[in-house]
Amino acid sequence: MTTVGKKRSITQKHDGKVSSALTTRGLVRRDDGDKTRRLENSRRALLNILDDLRADREREESARKARLNILEDFSEERLRLEETRRALLNILDDFEVEKVKVEKANTMLEQKSEELRRARDDLEMMVRERTRDLQAANLDLTNEIAERIKAEQSLRESELRYRTVADNTYDFEFWTNPEGGYVYASPSCQQVYGYTQADFVLDPALRRRVVHAEDLAAFDRHLADERKQLPGAAEYRILRRDGTVRWIGHNCRPVYDANGRYRGVRGSNRDITDRKRADQIKDEFIGMVSHELKTPLTVVMGALETSRDTRLKAEQVRELLDDAIYGAETLASIVENLLELSRSQANRLTLLTEQADVGAIARKVAHDLEGRSAAHHLTVDFPGDIPAVVVDQIRVERVIFNLAENAMKYSPSGGEIGITARCRGSELLICVSDQGPGIAADDQKKLFQSFEQLDMTSRRSMQGVGLGLKVCRTLVEAHGGKIWVESEPGKGSKFFFTLPLGREQARNPVDPAGL
Repeated sequence: MTTVGKKRSITQKHDGKVSSALTTRGLVRRDDGDKTRRLENSRRALLNILDDLRADREREESARKARLNILEDFSEERLRLEETRRALLNILDDFEVEKVKVEKANTMLEQKSEELRRARDDLEMMVRERTRDLQAANLDLTNEIAERIKAEQSLRESELRYRTVADNTYDFEFWTNPEGGYVYASPSCQQVYGYTQADFVLDPALRRRVVHAEDLAAFDRHLADERKQLPGAAEYRILRRDGTVRWIGHNCRPVYDANGRYRGVRGSNRDITDRKRADQIKDEFIGMVSHELKTPLTVVMGALETSRDTRLKAEQVRELLDDAIYGAETLASIVENLLELSRSQANRLTLLTEQADVGAIARKVAHDLEGRSAAHHLTVDFPGDIPAVVVDQIRVERVIFNLAENAMKYSPSGGEIGITARCRGSELLICVSDQGPGIAADDQKKLFQSFEQLDMTSRRSMQGVGLGLKVCRTLVEAHGGKIWVESEPGKGSKFFFTLPLGREQARNPVDPAGL
Protein backbone atom coordinates (compact mmCIF):
# COMPACT_ATOMS: atom_id res chain seq x y z
CA MET A 1 0.00 0.00 0.00
CA THR A 2 1.35 3.47 -0.94
CA THR A 3 1.95 6.29 1.52
CA VAL A 4 -1.10 8.16 0.21
CA GLY A 5 -3.33 5.07 0.70
CA LYS A 6 -2.07 4.57 4.26
CA LYS A 7 -2.82 8.21 5.09
CA ARG A 8 -6.31 7.84 3.63
CA SER A 9 -7.02 4.70 5.72
CA ILE A 10 -5.77 6.35 8.93
CA THR A 11 -7.86 9.42 8.24
CA GLN A 12 -11.01 7.38 7.68
CA LYS A 13 -10.49 5.40 10.92
CA HIS A 14 -9.81 8.60 12.82
CA ASP A 15 -12.99 10.20 11.41
CA GLY A 16 -15.04 7.21 12.54
CA LYS A 17 -13.64 7.26 16.06
CA VAL A 18 -14.22 10.99 16.44
CA SER A 19 -17.80 10.72 15.22
CA SER A 20 -18.51 7.79 17.57
CA ALA A 21 -17.05 9.64 20.56
CA LEU A 22 -19.02 12.76 19.81
CA THR A 23 -22.25 10.79 19.50
CA THR A 24 -21.73 8.96 22.81
CA ARG A 25 -20.95 12.14 24.67
CA GLY A 26 -23.98 13.82 23.18
CA LEU A 27 -26.28 11.02 24.48
CA VAL A 28 -24.74 10.96 28.00
CA ARG A 29 -24.56 14.66 28.63
CA ARG A 30 -27.27 16.06 26.47
CA ASP A 31 -28.21 18.64 29.06
CA ASP A 32 -24.73 20.09 29.48
CA GLY A 33 -24.82 22.87 26.83
CA ASP A 34 -21.37 24.35 27.41
CA LYS A 35 -19.51 21.11 27.13
CA THR A 36 -21.47 20.21 24.03
CA ARG A 37 -20.40 23.41 22.31
CA ARG A 38 -16.77 22.79 23.20
CA LEU A 39 -17.00 19.30 21.81
CA GLU A 40 -18.57 20.67 18.65
CA ASN A 41 -15.70 23.11 18.25
CA SER A 42 -13.18 20.30 18.70
CA ARG A 43 -14.96 18.23 16.13
CA ARG A 44 -14.83 21.10 13.64
CA ALA A 45 -11.13 21.61 14.32
CA LEU A 46 -10.53 17.94 13.65
CA LEU A 47 -12.50 18.17 10.43
CA ASN A 48 -10.33 21.12 9.34
CA ILE A 49 -7.23 19.03 10.04
CA LEU A 50 -8.67 16.28 7.90
CA ASP A 51 -9.30 18.75 5.08
CA ASP A 52 -5.65 19.91 5.30
CA LEU A 53 -4.49 16.31 5.15
CA ARG A 54 -6.57 15.72 2.04
CA ALA A 55 -5.14 18.90 0.41
CA ASP A 56 -1.58 17.73 1.19
CA ARG A 57 -2.36 14.37 -0.34
CA GLU A 58 -3.65 16.03 -3.55
CA ARG A 59 -0.53 18.21 -3.81
CA GLU A 60 1.71 15.17 -3.45
CA GLU A 61 -0.23 13.44 -6.19
CA SER A 62 0.19 16.48 -8.49
CA ALA A 63 3.93 16.54 -7.77
CA ARG A 64 4.19 12.84 -8.61
CA LYS A 65 2.42 13.41 -11.95
CA ALA A 66 4.74 16.36 -12.74
CA ARG A 67 7.80 14.16 -12.11
CA LEU A 68 6.40 11.53 -14.45
CA ASN A 69 5.91 14.20 -17.16
CA ILE A 70 9.52 15.38 -16.73
CA LEU A 71 10.75 11.79 -17.13
CA GLU A 72 8.69 11.41 -20.33
CA ASP A 73 10.13 14.70 -21.75
CA PHE A 74 13.67 13.55 -20.96
CA SER A 75 13.07 10.24 -22.78
CA GLU A 76 11.82 12.09 -25.87
CA GLU A 77 14.89 14.41 -25.84
CA ARG A 78 17.19 11.41 -25.55
CA LEU A 79 15.54 9.82 -28.62
CA ARG A 80 16.03 13.05 -30.61
CA LEU A 81 19.73 13.15 -29.67
CA GLU A 82 20.11 9.52 -30.79
CA GLU A 83 18.55 10.38 -34.17
CA THR A 84 20.98 13.31 -34.55
CA ARG A 85 23.93 11.03 -33.77
CA ARG A 86 22.81 8.55 -36.42
CA ALA A 87 22.51 11.38 -38.97
CA LEU A 88 26.08 12.46 -38.23
CA LEU A 89 27.28 8.87 -38.66
CA ASN A 90 25.58 8.82 -42.07
CA ILE A 91 27.44 12.02 -42.98
CA LEU A 92 30.73 10.36 -42.00
CA ASP A 93 29.87 7.35 -44.17
CA ASP A 94 29.23 9.68 -47.13
CA PHE A 95 32.57 11.37 -46.55
CA GLU A 96 34.37 8.02 -46.51
CA VAL A 97 32.79 7.25 -49.89
CA GLU A 98 34.07 10.57 -51.30
CA LYS A 99 37.48 9.88 -49.80
CA VAL A 100 37.63 6.52 -51.57
CA LYS A 101 36.75 8.27 -54.84
CA VAL A 102 39.61 10.73 -54.37
CA GLU A 103 42.00 7.86 -53.63
CA LYS A 104 40.85 6.09 -56.80
CA ALA A 105 41.48 9.28 -58.78
CA ASN A 106 45.00 9.49 -57.33
CA THR A 107 45.60 5.85 -58.27
CA MET A 108 44.50 6.55 -61.85
CA LEU A 109 46.84 9.55 -61.96
CA GLU A 110 49.74 7.41 -60.81
CA GLN A 111 48.90 4.79 -63.45
CA LYS A 112 48.88 7.45 -66.17
CA SER A 113 52.22 8.76 -64.93
CA GLU A 114 53.64 5.23 -65.07
CA GLU A 115 52.37 4.83 -68.65
CA LEU A 116 53.99 8.13 -69.59
CA ARG A 117 57.28 7.04 -68.03
CA ARG A 118 57.21 3.78 -69.96
CA ALA A 119 56.52 5.64 -73.21
CA ARG A 120 59.42 7.97 -72.46
CA ASP A 121 61.70 5.00 -71.76
CA ASP A 122 60.65 3.38 -75.02
CA LEU A 123 61.45 6.59 -76.89
CA GLU A 124 64.85 6.86 -75.25
CA MET A 125 65.56 3.24 -76.10
CA MET A 126 64.60 3.92 -79.71
CA VAL A 127 66.93 6.92 -79.87
CA ARG A 128 69.76 4.90 -78.35
CA GLU A 129 69.23 2.09 -80.81
CA ARG A 130 69.15 4.45 -83.77
CA THR A 131 72.23 6.26 -82.56
CA ARG A 132 73.99 2.92 -82.19
CA ASP A 133 73.05 2.11 -85.76
CA LEU A 134 74.47 5.46 -86.82
CA GLN A 135 77.75 4.75 -85.04
CA ALA A 136 77.96 1.35 -86.68
CA ALA A 137 77.37 2.92 -90.07
CA ASN A 138 80.09 5.52 -89.42
CA LEU A 139 82.59 2.80 -88.41
CA ASP A 140 81.75 0.74 -91.46
CA LEU A 141 82.22 3.80 -93.63
CA THR A 142 85.70 4.43 -92.15
CA ASN A 143 86.80 0.81 -92.74
CA GLU A 144 85.54 0.61 -96.33
CA ILE A 145 86.30 4.12 -97.59
CA ALA A 146 89.23 3.02 -99.77
CA GLU A 147 87.52 -0.02 -101.24
CA ARG A 148 83.98 1.00 -101.98
CA ILE A 149 83.30 4.59 -102.97
CA LYS A 150 79.76 3.79 -103.90
CA ALA A 151 79.17 2.17 -100.53
CA GLU A 152 80.78 5.23 -98.94
CA GLN A 153 78.24 7.47 -100.61
CA SER A 154 75.42 5.27 -99.39
CA LEU A 155 76.78 5.30 -95.87
CA ARG A 156 77.17 9.07 -95.97
CA GLU A 157 73.53 9.41 -96.91
CA SER A 158 72.61 7.07 -94.07
CA GLU A 159 74.75 9.09 -91.66
CA LEU A 160 73.05 12.27 -92.79
CA ARG A 161 69.63 10.82 -92.04
CA TYR A 162 70.53 9.64 -88.57
CA ARG A 163 72.46 12.80 -87.74
CA THR A 164 69.44 14.84 -88.74
CA VAL A 165 67.41 12.88 -86.21
CA ALA A 166 70.09 13.30 -83.51
CA ASP A 167 70.65 16.99 -84.25
CA ASN A 168 66.96 17.75 -83.95
CA THR A 169 66.16 15.91 -80.74
CA TYR A 170 65.04 17.89 -77.73
CA ASP A 171 67.56 16.12 -75.48
CA PHE A 172 71.29 16.79 -75.39
CA GLU A 173 72.64 13.67 -77.12
CA PHE A 174 76.39 12.96 -77.02
CA TRP A 175 79.07 10.38 -77.66
CA THR A 176 82.42 10.45 -75.90
CA ASN A 177 85.45 8.39 -76.83
CA PRO A 178 87.31 6.16 -74.34
CA GLU A 179 89.54 9.14 -73.37
CA GLY A 180 86.52 11.29 -72.50
CA GLY A 181 86.63 13.60 -75.53
CA TYR A 182 83.46 14.35 -77.46
CA VAL A 183 82.94 12.45 -80.67
CA TYR A 184 79.50 14.01 -81.05
CA ALA A 185 77.41 16.61 -79.21
CA SER A 186 73.93 17.48 -80.48
CA PRO A 187 73.00 21.14 -81.03
CA SER A 188 70.32 20.84 -78.35
CA CYS A 189 73.12 21.09 -75.76
CA GLN A 190 72.75 24.86 -76.05
CA GLN A 191 69.02 24.64 -75.29
CA VAL A 192 69.55 22.35 -72.30
CA TYR A 193 72.86 23.63 -70.86
CA GLY A 194 73.22 27.07 -72.43
CA TYR A 195 76.60 26.07 -73.96
CA THR A 196 77.33 25.36 -77.64
CA GLN A 197 78.64 22.20 -79.29
CA ALA A 198 82.06 23.83 -79.62
CA ASP A 199 82.15 24.58 -75.88
CA PHE A 200 81.80 20.89 -75.05
CA VAL A 201 84.05 19.57 -77.84
CA LEU A 202 86.89 21.96 -76.95
CA ASP A 203 86.45 21.56 -73.19
CA PRO A 204 85.24 18.02 -72.24
CA ALA A 205 85.60 18.85 -68.51
CA LEU A 206 82.85 21.45 -68.89
CA ARG A 207 80.28 18.70 -68.41
CA ARG A 208 81.46 18.20 -64.80
CA ARG A 209 82.12 21.84 -63.94
CA VAL A 210 78.51 22.89 -64.53
CA VAL A 211 77.17 20.31 -62.06
CA HIS A 212 75.66 21.87 -58.92
CA ALA A 213 78.04 21.69 -55.95
CA GLU A 214 75.55 19.75 -53.83
CA ASP A 215 75.21 17.05 -56.52
CA LEU A 216 78.88 16.84 -57.50
CA ALA A 217 79.74 13.85 -55.27
CA ALA A 218 76.91 11.74 -56.74
CA PHE A 219 77.89 12.82 -60.26
CA ASP A 220 81.51 11.73 -59.66
CA ARG A 221 80.28 8.30 -58.56
CA HIS A 222 78.35 8.04 -61.82
CA LEU A 223 81.46 9.01 -63.85
CA ALA A 224 83.39 6.25 -62.08
CA ASP A 225 80.76 3.75 -63.25
CA GLU A 226 81.06 5.12 -66.81
CA ARG A 227 84.82 4.48 -66.77
CA LYS A 228 84.05 0.91 -65.71
CA GLN A 229 81.94 0.62 -68.88
CA LEU A 230 78.72 0.27 -66.87
CA PRO A 231 75.38 1.61 -68.11
CA GLY A 232 73.72 4.01 -65.73
CA ALA A 233 71.27 6.79 -65.04
CA ALA A 234 71.35 9.81 -62.74
CA GLU A 235 69.44 12.96 -61.86
CA TYR A 236 71.33 16.08 -60.86
CA ARG A 237 71.25 19.88 -61.05
CA ILE A 238 73.38 22.05 -63.32
CA LEU A 239 74.18 25.77 -63.54
CA ARG A 240 73.44 27.04 -67.02
CA ARG A 241 75.55 29.72 -68.66
CA ASP A 242 72.94 32.33 -67.62
CA GLY A 243 73.22 31.21 -63.95
CA THR A 244 69.84 29.47 -63.73
CA VAL A 245 69.56 26.07 -62.07
CA ARG A 246 68.02 23.20 -64.04
CA TRP A 247 67.43 19.52 -63.26
CA ILE A 248 68.97 16.99 -65.68
CA GLY A 249 67.88 13.40 -66.24
CA HIS A 250 70.94 11.55 -67.55
CA ASN A 251 71.15 8.11 -69.16
CA CYS A 252 74.22 6.49 -70.69
CA ARG A 253 75.59 3.20 -71.88
CA PRO A 254 78.96 1.94 -73.24
CA VAL A 255 79.47 1.65 -77.02
CA TYR A 256 81.23 -1.30 -78.68
CA ASP A 257 82.07 -1.88 -82.33
CA ALA A 258 81.36 -5.02 -84.32
CA ASN A 259 84.58 -6.55 -83.06
CA GLY A 260 83.68 -5.94 -79.44
CA ARG A 261 86.13 -3.09 -78.94
CA TYR A 262 85.10 -0.35 -76.50
CA ARG A 263 84.38 2.89 -78.37
CA GLY A 264 83.26 5.18 -75.55
CA VAL A 265 79.96 6.25 -74.00
CA ARG A 266 76.66 7.16 -75.62
CA GLY A 267 74.63 9.46 -73.41
CA SER A 268 71.47 11.54 -73.31
CA ASN A 269 70.72 14.52 -71.07
CA ARG A 270 67.12 15.68 -70.68
CA ASP A 271 65.86 18.80 -68.92
CA ILE A 272 63.46 17.41 -66.25
CA THR A 273 63.01 20.64 -64.29
CA ASP A 274 59.29 20.89 -65.09
CA ARG A 275 58.76 17.28 -64.04
CA LYS A 276 60.58 17.89 -60.76
CA ARG A 277 58.46 20.95 -60.09
CA ALA A 278 55.29 19.01 -60.88
CA ASP A 279 56.36 16.23 -58.52
CA GLN A 280 57.08 18.79 -55.80
CA ILE A 281 53.71 20.49 -56.28
CA LYS A 282 51.96 17.11 -56.21
CA ASP A 283 53.75 16.05 -53.03
CA GLU A 284 53.05 19.39 -51.33
CA PHE A 285 49.43 19.27 -52.40
CA ILE A 286 48.91 15.74 -51.12
CA GLY A 287 50.58 16.69 -47.85
CA MET A 288 48.47 19.84 -47.42
CA VAL A 289 45.21 18.13 -48.32
CA SER A 290 45.99 15.22 -46.00
CA HIS A 291 46.68 17.64 -43.14
CA GLU A 292 43.61 19.78 -43.79
CA LEU A 293 41.33 16.74 -44.05
CA LYS A 294 42.83 15.15 -40.95
CA THR A 295 42.25 18.17 -38.69
CA PRO A 296 38.42 18.43 -39.04
CA LEU A 297 38.12 14.66 -39.30
CA THR A 298 39.87 14.36 -35.94
CA VAL A 299 37.39 16.87 -34.49
CA VAL A 300 34.41 14.92 -35.85
CA MET A 301 35.63 11.54 -34.67
CA GLY A 302 36.75 12.83 -31.28
CA ALA A 303 33.46 14.62 -30.65
CA LEU A 304 31.35 11.63 -31.64
CA GLU A 305 33.45 9.20 -29.63
CA THR A 306 33.29 11.41 -26.54
CA SER A 307 29.53 11.93 -26.92
CA ARG A 308 29.03 8.21 -26.38
CA ASP A 309 30.04 8.63 -22.71
CA THR A 310 26.83 8.11 -20.76
CA ARG A 311 28.14 10.22 -17.88
CA LEU A 312 27.90 13.41 -19.95
CA LYS A 313 25.05 15.83 -19.53
CA ALA A 314 22.69 16.58 -22.39
CA GLU A 315 24.16 20.07 -22.83
CA GLN A 316 27.69 18.64 -23.07
CA VAL A 317 26.53 16.12 -25.67
CA ARG A 318 24.93 18.91 -27.71
CA GLU A 319 28.18 20.91 -27.62
CA LEU A 320 30.13 17.87 -28.84
CA LEU A 321 27.64 17.31 -31.64
CA ASP A 322 27.95 20.98 -32.66
CA ASP A 323 31.73 20.48 -32.87
CA ALA A 324 31.21 17.40 -35.02
CA ILE A 325 28.84 19.26 -37.35
CA TYR A 326 31.34 22.12 -37.73
CA GLY A 327 34.14 19.66 -38.57
CA ALA A 328 31.92 17.88 -41.10
CA GLU A 329 31.02 21.19 -42.76
CA THR A 330 34.73 22.06 -43.01
CA LEU A 331 35.41 18.69 -44.64
CA ALA A 332 32.54 19.21 -47.06
CA SER A 333 33.91 22.66 -48.03
CA ILE A 334 37.39 21.26 -48.78
CA VAL A 335 35.99 18.33 -50.76
CA GLU A 336 33.64 20.61 -52.74
CA ASN A 337 36.54 22.91 -53.71
CA LEU A 338 38.56 19.88 -54.80
CA LEU A 339 35.67 18.60 -56.90
CA GLU A 340 35.16 21.98 -58.57
CA LEU A 341 38.86 22.21 -59.44
CA SER A 342 38.83 18.63 -60.72
CA ARG A 343 35.82 19.32 -62.95
CA SER A 344 37.51 22.41 -64.35
CA GLN A 345 40.79 20.64 -65.13
CA ALA A 346 38.90 17.77 -66.77
CA ASN A 347 36.78 20.22 -68.83
CA ARG A 348 33.64 18.84 -67.16
CA LEU A 349 32.50 22.06 -65.46
CA THR A 350 28.89 22.62 -66.54
CA LEU A 351 26.83 25.59 -65.31
CA LEU A 352 23.13 25.06 -64.53
CA THR A 353 22.00 28.65 -65.00
CA GLU A 354 18.69 30.23 -64.02
CA GLN A 355 17.45 33.58 -62.81
CA ALA A 356 18.63 34.08 -59.24
CA ASP A 357 18.58 36.68 -56.48
CA VAL A 358 22.28 37.16 -55.71
CA GLY A 359 21.37 39.22 -52.65
CA ALA A 360 19.47 36.28 -51.15
CA ILE A 361 22.45 34.04 -51.88
CA ALA A 362 24.79 36.47 -50.09
CA ARG A 363 22.50 36.70 -47.06
CA LYS A 364 22.34 32.90 -46.84
CA VAL A 365 26.15 32.69 -46.90
CA ALA A 366 26.41 35.35 -44.18
CA HIS A 367 23.89 33.52 -42.01
CA ASP A 368 25.70 30.18 -42.40
CA LEU A 369 29.13 31.66 -41.61
CA GLU A 370 27.95 33.67 -38.60
CA GLY A 371 26.62 30.41 -37.20
CA ARG A 372 30.17 29.07 -37.35
CA SER A 373 31.95 31.97 -35.67
CA ALA A 374 30.58 34.53 -33.26
CA ALA A 375 33.91 36.39 -33.35
CA HIS A 376 33.11 38.16 -36.64
CA HIS A 377 30.19 40.20 -37.89
CA LEU A 378 29.03 39.86 -41.49
CA THR A 379 26.98 42.58 -43.17
CA VAL A 380 25.18 42.33 -46.51
CA ASP A 381 24.32 45.51 -48.45
CA PHE A 382 22.48 44.81 -51.71
CA PRO A 383 20.28 47.69 -53.01
CA GLY A 384 16.66 46.85 -53.62
CA ASP A 385 16.90 47.59 -57.36
CA ILE A 386 19.49 44.86 -58.00
CA PRO A 387 17.90 42.71 -60.74
CA ALA A 388 17.86 38.94 -60.87
CA VAL A 389 20.88 37.53 -62.68
CA VAL A 390 21.09 34.41 -64.85
CA VAL A 391 23.72 32.33 -63.02
CA ASP A 392 24.41 28.95 -61.51
CA GLN A 393 23.17 29.62 -57.97
CA ILE A 394 25.24 26.88 -56.33
CA ARG A 395 28.48 28.07 -57.99
CA VAL A 396 27.86 31.75 -57.15
CA GLU A 397 27.17 30.73 -53.54
CA ARG A 398 30.49 28.83 -53.56
CA VAL A 399 32.34 31.96 -54.78
CA ILE A 400 30.81 34.23 -52.12
CA PHE A 401 31.30 31.55 -49.44
CA ASN A 402 35.00 31.08 -50.28
CA LEU A 403 35.68 34.82 -50.31
CA ALA A 404 33.79 35.47 -47.06
CA GLU A 405 35.32 32.47 -45.30
CA ASN A 406 38.77 33.63 -46.43
CA ALA A 407 38.03 37.10 -45.04
CA MET A 408 37.00 35.59 -41.67
CA LYS A 409 40.23 33.59 -41.44
CA TYR A 410 42.44 36.66 -41.86
CA SER A 411 40.34 39.22 -39.96
CA PRO A 412 40.91 39.97 -36.27
CA SER A 413 38.39 38.89 -33.66
CA GLY A 414 35.48 41.32 -33.67
CA GLY A 415 36.24 42.42 -37.23
CA GLU A 416 33.52 43.15 -39.75
CA ILE A 417 33.23 41.43 -43.13
CA GLY A 418 31.12 43.25 -45.69
CA ILE A 419 29.37 41.80 -48.75
CA THR A 420 28.13 44.56 -51.08
CA ALA A 421 26.97 44.84 -54.67
CA ARG A 422 26.25 47.50 -57.30
CA CYS A 423 25.26 47.48 -60.95
CA ARG A 424 28.08 48.68 -63.20
CA GLY A 425 27.15 49.04 -66.84
CA SER A 426 26.38 45.61 -68.24
CA GLU A 427 27.60 43.71 -65.20
CA LEU A 428 26.92 43.20 -61.51
CA LEU A 429 29.90 44.13 -59.32
CA ILE A 430 30.15 42.26 -56.00
CA CYS A 431 32.68 43.05 -53.27
CA VAL A 432 33.76 41.12 -50.16
CA SER A 433 35.81 43.31 -47.81
CA ASP A 434 37.62 42.58 -44.56
CA GLN A 435 39.62 44.34 -41.86
CA GLY A 436 42.59 41.99 -42.02
CA PRO A 437 46.32 42.79 -42.31
CA GLY A 438 46.12 43.46 -46.03
CA ILE A 439 48.16 41.93 -48.87
CA ALA A 440 51.39 43.24 -50.38
CA ALA A 441 51.50 43.93 -54.12
CA ASP A 442 53.95 41.07 -54.78
CA ASP A 443 51.75 38.61 -52.88
CA GLN A 444 48.66 39.71 -54.80
CA LYS A 445 50.21 38.25 -57.97
CA LYS A 446 50.22 34.79 -56.34
CA LEU A 447 46.52 34.81 -55.49
CA PHE A 448 43.95 32.87 -57.51
CA GLN A 449 46.53 30.16 -58.28
CA SER A 450 46.32 26.56 -57.11
CA PHE A 451 47.85 25.68 -53.73
CA GLU A 452 48.90 29.27 -52.95
CA GLN A 453 48.63 30.33 -49.31
CA LEU A 454 50.60 33.46 -48.42
CA ASP A 455 53.48 32.73 -46.03
CA MET A 456 52.90 35.52 -43.49
CA THR A 457 53.69 35.19 -39.81
CA SER A 458 50.21 36.24 -38.80
CA ARG A 459 48.65 33.72 -41.18
CA ARG A 460 50.61 30.58 -40.52
CA SER A 461 48.04 29.33 -38.02
CA MET A 462 45.22 29.61 -40.55
CA GLN A 463 43.77 26.57 -42.25
CA GLY A 464 43.44 26.19 -45.99
CA VAL A 465 45.09 24.41 -48.92
CA GLY A 466 45.02 27.48 -51.15
CA LEU A 467 42.20 26.14 -53.35
CA GLY A 468 39.44 28.58 -52.43
CA LEU A 469 40.56 31.58 -54.48
CA LYS A 470 41.55 29.38 -57.44
CA VAL A 471 38.06 27.87 -57.43
CA CYS A 472 36.57 31.39 -57.24
CA ARG A 473 38.50 32.45 -60.32
CA THR A 474 37.49 29.31 -62.22
CA LEU A 475 33.77 29.70 -61.42
CA VAL A 476 33.66 33.47 -62.05
CA GLU A 477 35.40 33.15 -65.41
CA ALA A 478 33.05 30.28 -66.32
CA HIS A 479 30.20 32.81 -65.91
CA GLY A 480 32.02 35.30 -68.17
CA GLY A 481 33.08 37.53 -65.27
CA LYS A 482 36.36 38.72 -63.77
CA ILE A 483 37.84 38.60 -60.26
CA TRP A 484 40.57 40.70 -58.64
CA VAL A 485 41.78 42.09 -55.30
CA GLU A 486 42.56 45.59 -54.07
CA SER A 487 44.59 45.76 -50.88
CA GLU A 488 47.34 47.53 -48.98
CA PRO A 489 49.25 46.18 -45.98
CA GLY A 490 47.55 47.24 -42.76
CA LYS A 491 44.37 48.46 -44.49
CA GLY A 492 42.42 45.27 -45.09
CA SER A 493 41.46 43.78 -48.47
CA LYS A 494 38.62 44.02 -50.98
CA PHE A 495 37.92 41.14 -53.33
CA PHE A 496 35.82 42.07 -56.38
CA PHE A 497 34.15 39.90 -58.97
CA THR A 498 31.65 40.60 -61.74
CA LEU A 499 28.69 38.74 -63.22
CA PRO A 500 27.23 39.72 -66.63
CA LEU A 501 23.79 41.31 -66.74
CA GLY A 502 21.30 41.03 -69.59
CA ARG A 503 20.82 44.11 -71.77
CA GLU A 504 17.59 44.99 -70.00
CA GLN A 505 19.42 44.71 -66.62
CA ALA A 506 22.27 47.13 -67.40
CA ARG A 507 22.76 50.17 -65.11
CA ASN A 508 25.01 53.22 -65.03
CA PRO A 509 28.74 52.66 -64.34
CA VAL A 510 29.82 52.48 -60.69
CA ASP A 511 33.29 53.19 -59.27
CA PRO A 512 34.52 50.05 -57.39
CA ALA A 513 36.01 52.36 -54.76
CA GLY A 514 32.47 53.17 -53.70
CA LEU A 515 31.72 49.60 -52.64
